[in-house]
Amino acid sequence: MTFFAPRTLCQALLVAVFTAYLYACPHSKVEESFQLQATHDMYYYGVRPAFASLFSDNNRIRGTSAALAAAGSAPYDHLQYPGVVPRTFVGPLLLAAMCHACRLVLLPWGWDLSHHPWLLQLLARFLLLTLHAHAWFRMARAVDVRLRNYPPRQRTSSSPTTAPTRMGNYLLLISACQFHVPFYASRMLPNVFATVVCLHVYSDWLRAPVQPSSVGPHAAIRKAAIGLVTATGVFRCDLILLLLTVGLSWLWQRQLTVRQALRIGVATGIVILCVTVPIDSLLWQQGTLVWPEGQVFYYNTFLNKSSDWGVSAWHWYWTSALPKAMLLTALLVPLSILRLPEKLDYWERHLRFPPTTPSEVAISWLDQSWAPFLWPAFGFVALYSGLGHKEMRFLFPVLPLLNLAAAIGMDRLHKAALPRKDKPATKTARLAYWGGMAAVAVTLVGSVAFTAVSQSNYPGGEALERLARHVGLSHVEYGTVRVHIDVASAMTGVSLFGQRAASQSTPGVEWIFDKSGYEEENNKVSNSSTYTHMLSESKVPLPGFHTIDAARGQPRLCLREFRIETHDTIFVFEKEGWSTV
Repeated sequence: MTFFAPRTLCQALLVAVFTAYLYACPHSKVEESFQLQATHDMYYYGVRPAFASLFSDNNRIRGTSAALAAAGSAPYDHLQYPGVVPRTFVGPLLLAAMCHACRLVLLPWGWDLSHHPWLLQLLARFLLLTLHAHAWFRMARAVDVRLRNYPPRQRTSSSPTTAPTRMGNYLLLISACQFHVPFYASRMLPNVFATVVCLHVYSDWLRAPVQPSSVGPHAAIRKAAIGLVTATGVFRCDLILLLLTVGLSWLWQRQLTVRQALRIGVATGIVILCVTVPIDSLLWQQGTLVWPEGQVFYYNTFLNKSSDWGVSAWHWYWTSALPKAMLLTALLVPLSILRLPEKLDYWERHLRFPPTTPSEVAISWLDQSWAPFLWPAFGFVALYSGLGHKEMRFLFPVLPLLNLAAAIGMDRLHKAALPRKDKPATKTARLAYWGGMAAVAVTLVGSVAFTAVSQSNYPGGEALERLARHVGLSHVEYGTVRVHIDVASAMTGVSLFGQRAASQSTPGVEWIFDKSGYEEENNKVSNSSTYTHMLSESKVPLPGFHTIDAARGQPRLCLREFRIETHDTIFVFEKEGWSTV
């Protein structure tokens, strides 16, 4: 296979777009903060401080994570700023281990990644991006395998068997041209970790035979079931809805029985609990066993606390989230089931060349060949619509199936427009095909516009970089920089990697950061006289401080003037007389 092979080009395009989004928006927001900060702590500190705190006198006497953090026995960010519900450390531990492996490779060349925290943050995100891209490649290959081994059941003269790689290519192309799939491919959300696992689940599912097995579930179905239970129990408990809809599809196709499903589910659940509970209990230091997704499930389902973060209309996923996620490629999804291109081609041929014999049979409207893979995705969205609190990221695990539907529709347009020896392509079929390609191209243009807007969504990270440059240019060789970071700054890009990079950019200057986290006790400035600098969303500096810079944010796309409007969002304050710059 050469580099210019269609599959290689589509794979290269996907990786290039993934990487371009990482480069364009290197900072992270509040939804990603736990996984990002945890990756920092697992890389620089590991689990040794957690073991030391577990058996220390402080832990036995005081018994609270906040006290441990204050005592410095476990220097973890999550102990001081625990958030509302705990999250698992499985993903951060994996990324930290991969970063350490890269460090060991580079050490013989005299290059230590630990001295480059900002690059290390990008590397950790790039490694997640790589895992994501590999999962997409595997799903595209699984589509090829299914078309080659288990072609659609209903074939017509207008839909001949073609090279199986084309539909997989369209899957990669459509995914690369959208915004949310590439943009979040490197972002450390639990939903993204879950999506990587779900992509492998779909790959195994696509490789499974159509006919049920009489001796037990096929190995591919067994692997898919294990993966889906793992994603649910470790990364996102809400995937229990996807487990329900996909499980019903397996039962309907007799690829799995209820007894087999229970056996796989219980065995897998026990294994993942034996892995995640000890790890998370150790690192959360709460004195009890911790199963993060179990607590999240209880918090959102039984206590119904998710509504505290906002409630959207029941139809929001259908009328707002999915149209934004897929843009014009959403128009291709109905074609995965409706034979509209073949119908248009059939009607034009019969209008131009009326049949002389009754041998030609009209094409049916519906094609249910891919329905077992598509209905679970729609069912997941429908069930999730019943929850009041809605966010785009909740749909990430089913976007691959919806993109598969769009790829099926695009492949149907391609086949209808493909000229054959026995009949040339009709004008209607060619027009429909180029209309589909135009929808993909317009989606790419819309994604570029979204990216231009998103670049200004991280003023906190930009403000910290500007402060580090300012301190580096100040006539201060030795001293202490004590920075207060307010909630808005912490939510829009300030990370432990960025804090460490700021400290290392100014040798001889000690940096101390005081974050106003999301906990009520950390929300107020106790004594402003102790700080030398502040990052704040307030436009008016406190007495004794003056404004030295401001990072722009709150972007808004102004179509009338064809530009992106931004405003000063995060202000950098400095204590009067601190520097002579």
